[in-house]
Amino acid sequence: MADVQERLTHLLALYSTHVQPHLPPSFPSPTTLARAALPWLGALSTTTAPLLALLTNTTSSSSPLAPASAGAMADLNLTSVVITLIALFISLKLLNALRRLVWSWLILLLRVGFWGAVLLGGIYVWGRGPDRVVGDMGV
Repeated sequence: MADVQERLTHLLALYSTHVQPHLPPSFPSPTTLARAALPWLGALSTTTAPLLALLTNTTSSSSPLAPASAGAMADLNLTSVVITLIALFISLKLLNALRRLVWSWLILLLRVGFWGAVLLGGIYVWGRGPDRVVGDMGV
């Protein structure tokens, strides 16, 4: 928590020295913005509290799979969260590669279709002659 507070004070100092001088005078101060954000942060903490309780929940000691201490359970939960995030990252990378593969085939098909139409148009003009093609178009 102290690390978060240090980062916030550092960000506030950066904002006050670099950003705030360039803002119009009617722009709200960081204190006003922080006061406006407090209800939102309170709602966020009440929303995330059940999730944090679920992650740090210890099972009963009568279970044969129960860890020896609450610290071990927290480590187990942290490990499962990290493994889940790694699996999510890998799956997103694979889906991105699949998306790129599909788009490359689609672009290839569009290019082949375009150049095929140009080739067929050229063959049509070559066979009929430019004057008859213009007459066929009704110009």
